Amino acid sequence: MVARAEGEKALRLIECALAIHKFDPTLYQLKGAIHADRGEIDKAADAYRRMLYVAPESPSALFSLAMLCRREGRTDAARRYLDGAMKVLGAQEETAEVPFSEGLSVGHMRRLIAQCMETLKDDRREGTL
Repeated sequence: MVARAEGEKALRLIECALAIHKFDPTLYQLKGAIHADRGEIDKAADAYRRMLYVAPESPSALFSLAMLCRREGRTDAARRYLDGAMKVLGAQEETAEVPFSEGLSVGHMRRLIAQCMETLKDDRREGTL
């Protein structure tokens, strides 16, 4: 109950901040993460899509959308988002920081994406998704 109330408070604060800073991708990322933690997949996806609108080259938003799709069993959509994230990372230096990722390096995100792609293949083979 306390966590839910804290989530509501955080969402209200984010909405207030968005009224002033409509084009701040970090606010949409936070909003998406809160909704995802609460199991509100549609609201989380909407927040991450808005993040992509204001930061179209955001591998973090694409990765988050991929994880939501996987959670819903939408492996093809998850794979497309992961492919998109990998393309955005492109030829960036391995040690560069991925924007809006809380310090994650490009190399680390590439490895995460590769692991997720393998998991999607395994899920498909096992028929779990």
